[in-house]
Amino acid sequence: MGRNINEVSISIGARIRAQRESLGLSQKAVGEMLGVSYQQIQKFERGRDRLKVEQLKVLADRLDTTQSYLLNGKSLSGLAEDGAAFDGADALAIEKAHELTRAFLSLRSSAMRDAVLELTRRLVAAQAADRSI
Repeated sequence: MGRNINEVSISIGARIRAQRESLGLSQKAVGEMLGVSYQQIQKFERGRDRLKVEQLKVLADRLDTTQSYLLNGKSLSGLAEDGAAFDGADALAIEKAHELTRAFLSLRSSAMRDAVLELTRRLVAAQAADRSI
């Protein structure tokens, strides 16, 4: 029937964390936005507690994203040049993307960043070629 509620909560939590960290916000700051403790934000981010619809709307607005992205990860503006959905963007993939972004941003050399980007593009192209065979 699809993913269970725990998997959905974990995926939503991972996207909340990724968006919060991309904006440089602490769990305490996000908690203040919702009128809850930072511990409650930890529970949301880990998928242990579910957000209320009203909280999801407030978070989307305050974290400069959409409810759709927080719910299913399919509206990351500016990341998919062709507007394609990020299929398979489960909690683990989002966590790894976050880790990759941190590592990429820590590279000081423009040439190294360009090399990483080129490698990624080649991997995507190779994957697309393998699917068409």
